[in-house]
Amino acid sequence: MSRDRDPFERALEAIRIKLRSGEGLQGRALAINLLARELGVSQTPVREALAWLAGEGLVVRGHAGYVGRTFDGASLAELYRLNLAHVLAALSADLRAATPGLAGQGTRPPWPLTDSADPNATFDVLVAQAADRTLLASLRRTREPLSPFVAAEAPLIGDQEATMEALRLTYPDPAGLRRAARAFYRRRVHAASMLFSATLERLQI
Repeated sequence: MSRDRDPFERALEAIRIKLRSGEGLQGRALAINLLARELGVSQTPVREALAWLAGEGLVVRGHAGYVGRTFDGASLAELYRLNLAHVLAALSADLRAATPGLAGQGTRPPWPLTDSADPNATFDVLVAQAADRTLLASLRRTREPLSPFVAAEAPLIGDQEATMEALRLTYPDPAGLRRAARAFYRRRVHAASMLFSATLERLQI
């Protein structure tokens, strides 16, 4: 029998999954005692996990305990803009590396980059290819809060298939990938208020 994972790590991952699904969204309480009972651990690792997530900006600590983040259309649009900035920064580094006379040019892996049909996963890989750990970590911090809203993208925007085709046709050209990234994220910026409302309706908040 394998050894049980560290209670803190189990609690941290379990709460992350809950946040990705929308639990706690819009300032709803994340009760330590209820989470501990549900996860089968003591309250201490749950409390430590919530403190860790508060440090990442994924939850907020208030007078009565921890609650999820509160969003609106404007703040959601800003998160999409930040995601775009990370992708463009990664691809700008790629352009510099591809410039004759500059060091760092490498060979890209073949297409497809992931088994996922979600462009978000492909953009994550493109950022990872920049081999900049700080940039990748920063992307993940801005990507994670978007998780509850991603489910609304397909029915409201419906551009996943077209975006994947655009990425396939332009890969590995950084300039073409930048154009595809701008178009993908700008559609989400413009639709942010609708994505926000649809997500709250789906979660019955």
